[in-house]
Amino acid sequence: MATTTTTPESTLLDATRLFARLEHNLLAPSASATLAALRKDEFQRMRVAA
Repeated sequence: MATTTTTPESTLLDATRLFARLEHNLLAPSASATLAALRKDEFQRMRVAA
């Protein structure tokens, strides 16, 4: 059985990655909100189509 050594640096790195993923998942606009914006905004539709 392999043993793993946890250092404060690796713990901090893991926590930083976790918080970055959490922030991205919570703050990123949802797909449905993006689609709703495209339906309403002709400029956005043209920009996406370009």
